[in-house]
Amino acid sequence: MVIVWGKKHVFTKLGYVADFCPLCRKPRAFEIKRIGLAGHVYYITVGKGDLVGYERTCQTCKTILNADLADYACVPKKNEPMPALVKMSNPYMLDVLKDRLALEEIVRKSPETLKDEVRFSLIKSPFYILSPMVERRLAKVTLDLEFWLAVGASIVLFKTLPSLAEKYFPQYADKALLASLIFSLLLVFWQMLTSGSRYVKKQIVPVLAISLKPLRPKVSELNVIVREMKERKHKMGRKIKVADIQRYLKQN
Repeated sequence: MVIVWGKKHVFTKLGYVADFCPLCRKPRAFEIKRIGLAGHVYYITVGKGDLVGYERTCQTCKTILNADLADYACVPKKNEPMPALVKMSNPYMLDVLKDRLALEEIVRKSPETLKDEVRFSLIKSPFYILSPMVERRLAKVTLDLEFWLAVGASIVLFKTLPSLAEKYFPQYADKALLASLIFSLLLVFWQMLTSGSRYVKKQIVPVLAISLKPLRPKVSELNVIVREMKERKHKMGRKIKVADIQRYLKQN
């Protein structure tokens, strides 16, 4: 008998805080979670595990960032309206963020007045903020909707094509069975292989485009950043397409 055991991360929701979201470029409500590392047997854990850290998820763009509970006065259980959440969880936030909020006001109103190095740094930053989310997602096999649609289509094809061949072209029945099997396997494998690119295109690029839009990035600037990410072995650099970013920038 094989016993499946080991350790896995356990995420426990603690509540909500107000903080600055570098993707939304403004203060937002965040959900705070405790990250523990617990032993499991057949992927079933008991308890919260040893503390590894905390994470915060923006409730608007869903970006996941590291969190430090020491930054907050408290962590309310409910997601209160923003003014109340600021007062309860992060009462000095606006004072602490004064310089960043002033910079974001310039980004919103007149980005062309920014120094080139500052503007380029602001364009690059969202890529590297989102990269850990991509790394986490691609570190495991995730079966998305397209994968399951491919599985369904493969089952239908595998059942239908050989039956039709046997009925109308019996001399090709064996070849039809083999062809449908090979095509079905290739279709499912292809959908599994491209799931990472679909995730980046559907979940990462829209958030990235919203963050970049006020800065009006040039294609050449985006190409430089993506190429740099590839050179630094970021998976996001291999999965993201500058053309997709440009398409979203034009749409929004």
